[in-house]
Amino acid sequence: MKEQAVIVALEGDTAWVQTRRQSSCNSCAARNGCGQGLIAQVLPGREHCIRVLVDRRLMPQLALGDIVSITVPDEVILRASMVVYMVPLLLLIVGAFSGTFLVPGDGGAISGGLIGLLLGAACVRWHAVAVREDLGFQPRVTEKQHLSESRKLVDCGR
Repeated sequence: MKEQAVIVALEGDTAWVQTRRQSSCNSCAARNGCGQGLIAQVLPGREHCIRVLVDRRLMPQLALGDIVSITVPDEVILRASMVVYMVPLLLLIVGAFSGTFLVPGDGGAISGGLIGLLLGAACVRWHAVAVREDLGFQPRVTEKQHLSESRKLVDCGR
């Protein structure tokens, strides 16, 4: 995934960049049945500040206000999606089946499913904390654009 961002701060081998949420609804075939388009309409163009890694050879070329391209490897997005969606779903199903065996009836299934779902959410949180400092999961500045951004930069609250 590749996105454009504006540099708002430089710190060592990292940069704080401001991104603007883009909606790709115009090019999507499912735009009428998707919630992303509704969110984009309600909250258009919200800025987000994130910390990204910068290659040492690019760092001397960068300055505040520069537009850069940041990327996140596709395998990172795929792995994160699997963890966020599949782990809670699988644990919900396992919990519901386990609850049915422990306490026969709907009450056991509901209780077991809820416990499984909560356990899945805890696993997602644990994974997020575990990979927070993993360099393979960090977005990176891949190139500097040859334009400068004139919009007002925001304070990222570092």
